[in-house]
Amino acid sequence: MRKYFYLLLFVFFFLLYAATAQRGVSWQDSGEFQWRILSGDLRWFAGLARAHPLYLHLATLFSAAFPASAFFFSTHLLSAVGMAGAATLIALLVTLQTHRWTCGLLAALLFGLSHMPWWLGTIAEVDAWGCLFLALELLGLRWALEKQTALPWLLLAFLNGLDFSLHNIALLNIPILLIACPTRYWLGCLAGWCVGCSPLLYLLPHEIKVYGIGGGIKSLLFGYDYAHAVLGTTFKFKMVLASYALFSINLMNPAWFTALRPLWREKGSFSHALRGLLLIHALFFLRYFIPSQALFSTTTLLLLSVWAGLGASYLSQRALLRLSLGSIVCSITVPILLLFAVDTYHLFPNRQRALPFRKEARYWLLPWKHNETSAQQFVDHIGKLLHDTDVLIADPTIAGPLMAAQKAGVLSTGWRLITPWSGETDDMLKALVGSQQRIFVLSPVAGYTPAVFLNGSFRFEKEDILYRVRSVHHE
Repeated sequence: MRKYFYLLLFVFFFLLYAATAQRGVSWQDSGEFQWRILSGDLRWFAGLARAHPLYLHLATLFSAAFPASAFFFSTHLLSAVGMAGAATLIALLVTLQTHRWTCGLLAALLFGLSHMPWWLGTIAEVDAWGCLFLALELLGLRWALEKQTALPWLLLAFLNGLDFSLHNIALLNIPILLIACPTRYWLGCLAGWCVGCSPLLYLLPHEIKVYGIGGGIKSLLFGYDYAHAVLGTTFKFKMVLASYALFSINLMNPAWFTALRPLWREKGSFSHALRGLLLIHALFFLRYFIPSQALFSTTTLLLLSVWAGLGASYLSQRALLRLSLGSIVCSITVPILLLFAVDTYHLFPNRQRALPFRKEARYWLLPWKHNETSAQQFVDHIGKLLHDTDVLIADPTIAGPLMAAQKAGVLSTGWRLITPWSGETDDMLKALVGSQQRIFVLSPVAGYTPAVFLNGSFRFEKEDILYRVRSVHHE
């Protein structure tokens, strides 16, 4: 009977995420991933920390099973598989610990229906599979601590290596795994770990050849431009406040209170390891000051949901089922009510720039993305606006979806797309404006338009959703 419970749980979450998954091309990182899958690009332009080669391999194999017309949907569906698997494994872990399937159910619902996990289960992102691997590592750690033999530790090291090839956040687990693992197994674990992260290490020699040993290691750990963010030195009050406010939506659920008691009282080596992991992941998330900071809270929420499931073992069966039902209701209604309040009282903060067709409050406050088509609308509209010899200078948010759509053959390629990674110098950009071509940007503000155009020598004329760049001195 229990195996059917986990199967049904996986099917429930998968169908939920699949039904609410985005259908077309996506903004920013997701669009970049879609282009990379189509192009077979394992490196990208930001260093090895953002390469995520294992995710690219998985996505390439997965999307190959779908017709070309369903490619974009398949990239989102892969995240549905990963997040559904993570929620199911959490239920298994908590059930093994408490011997009560209802505790596992509560933990899975609390995690799987929270704002960020639900969101990242519906778009093409690496985080869903990062959660799946963390859940696998937690199960592996529990097994290894019980058996205290070599095999579980070797498999656990291999899993963490795979996780590292998926996302650098796997490195946060290593201090706790090293403390928990007997030193006599360290050498074997190192070998297993290297095998696991071979998809990423395979890319390292080229990086060392280009940037030297120090540069290669920096690329592996931080990427080219993310060291300050990883080290928490990029604090901006408004940005961090917005990120924390978005994250707080995850916690608007009464079921989280069950996590408090075991956090202080639970004993045993596995519980101590869980505390250490939660502390490390929470601290990393809380001081990882980037615009998409809230999206990095999923592993913290996963670990918190395990603690909530453990704490729920003190409740009666009836109370547990009622709390699970209440958790579902909160997960669905809270985002809707927040959106209603924000729209009614105009509470959503004004952003530096607005993306065409995207309703910002709805985009950020509702985790489901099946009816969020702004990136696809943008791409379709650009295809109608731009003609041969036109040039669009894109910022990172819009470059990914445009590149992906062109690669997929659903966007014309007669016009020229310039991205932050295509290598044009300031002199080359200025020369373009002096030519007979029409030069466009989307948002003529700092951070989204090359600085060379913001020095007073150029002006911007609104044309539909774009701005045409013109030289002041040649009017």
